Amino acid sequence: MAKKPLGSTFTDVLKTFFLGRQRATLSILEEEQVQSPYRTMLRNFREKWSAMLGVYMFLAIFLAVFILPIFFPLDTQFQDPTQQNTRPTFSYMKYDKALQGNVASIDGGSVFGVGVDRDGKLYQWGTLSAKLQKMPPADKRYVQASAGLDHAVALDADGKVYTWGNDRFTLNMIPPELSSRKVKQVIAGHQISIALTEGGEIYVWGNSNLISIPVPKDKQGTFTKVVANTTLAAAITGNNELVILSSRETPFSYIPSEIQGRVRDVDLTERSAAAVTTDGRIYVWGGNDYGVMDIPAHAQGRAIAVSAGRGHFVALLDDGSVVAWGRNNYKQTNVPKLKNIVSIQSSYYQNYAVDKNGRIHTWGLKGYLMGTDQYGRDLFVRLLTGGRVTLTIGALAVIISAII
Repeated sequence: MAKKPLGSTFTDVLKTFFLGRQRATLSILEEEQVQSPYRTMLRNFREKWSAMLGVYMFLAIFLAVFILPIFFPLDTQFQDPTQQNTRPTFSYMKYDKALQGNVASIDGGSVFGVGVDRDGKLYQWGTLSAKLQKMPPADKRYVQASAGLDHAVALDADGKVYTWGNDRFTLNMIPPELSSRKVKQVIAGHQISIALTEGGEIYVWGNSNLISIPVPKDKQGTFTKVVANTTLAAAITGNNELVILSSRETPFSYIPSEIQGRVRDVDLTERSAAAVTTDGRIYVWGGNDYGVMDIPAHAQGRAIAVSAGRGHFVALLDDGSVVAWGRNNYKQTNVPKLKNIVSIQSSYYQNYAVDKNGRIHTWGLKGYLMGTDQYGRDLFVRLLTGGRVTLTIGALAVIISAII
């Protein structure tokens, strides 16, 4: 008998494995009994629900770790102590429904928010520590509230100040001088609190070792508004001059000379300042991180207010529209379609806008699916990136072992 060529024999083996042995005449029963090993293995595998579930789960993980990082990129250099070790939630801007259409004051903290309605009732939401849950007396009529890193400050209709939350660093020790003065504005900052009186005086208390905010004696009693970031404060005087309140010279200190005497509003990111002048122009100075110097051209000459987060600015224009620019890692500069806005409030990575009907609009960081790590980085994003690396290394290991 003549021998078959080697190539023909190899082809027959493959056909047998994948297709089963082929015969010229096979009965129906024989066809059911004679199957290739591949078909038998595939049939047995498909009949086991646990095996198929494993396949679907693997495919889901594979697609997730290779596709989702395109939309959720990991910034390995990102660190923010204000966001470290937070728990899973999406409640950072989930304000009480009673505020909708009835809001008088609203503000966002690092992972929570506070608000006051037109009836003087105080609200808070988000991730609340045990101390934050101990709110001031409910029988007071409040007019303003401010949220900080982990504490809050509120002001009642009589100009009295209330504070709750973190009480370390003398945060709970309101200056006794305020007991005889009527306060018109309060700020809960980064381990500090600030109060501005009706008489234009600024009082600061809290962790003075971390943040020193000296008030010039020749300016005390002239202020109309004060703002702060995690390192210093800035205040506007009655004659529209801007004063930086810091114990040392910083990039914030180099105020553009042409705006003095014309400052209408001001706010601070961590590394830069923005001011709106009486003619509606916006000026930014300090660090140019995240493109904060790239002021939207159509906003110039039309701005009436400005507010800031950790690395972004938001401006309210004279037609009731809103623009934002700067850092956008949590979509804090992706302003929704807004109109008839009368006030804005930005802080950290959250934004609030209130329209003429008292309705609240929000955008920015709502929270984290899996919380954050000790550096303030999103654990879900880290998991996606880590999974992609793990699968890639695993695949390479299998290929190398197969070759060897």
